[in-house]
Amino acid sequence: MAAGGEFVEGWLVAQVLGEGSYGEVRLLVHARSGACVALKAVRGGAGGAGGAGGAREAALHRVLRHPHVLRCMGERLYADKHYLFLEYAQGGELFDRIGLLHFDTPCAASRVRSL
Repeated sequence: MAAGGEFVEGWLVAQVLGEGSYGEVRLLVHARSGACVALKAVRGGAGGAGGAGGAREAALHRVLRHPHVLRCMGERLYADKHYLFLEYAQGGELFDRIGLLHFDTPCAASRVRSL
């Protein structure tokens, strides 16, 4: 799935947003409307070793509804990967933003309790 290629009819792969041991997340842009979604590809698919992780994450997304959690708009199993179509949030990685705040442990605990 190369950048600039079409993954699902009408949706173009724009760029890689992130990579990790699980797989990768890519930005898909709709060719006509310009709408964006994040495509998370979890290695392992239905039959591989990582398949349970992708299926578990998809199941959690189906039941999880919270204003601070990205929505899953659909999923797809193809070859050896489990694909999750997620709401796209601009602005980079949350970890990078949190890292700038420098919370000490009591302050971080208090903040988490307030959520």
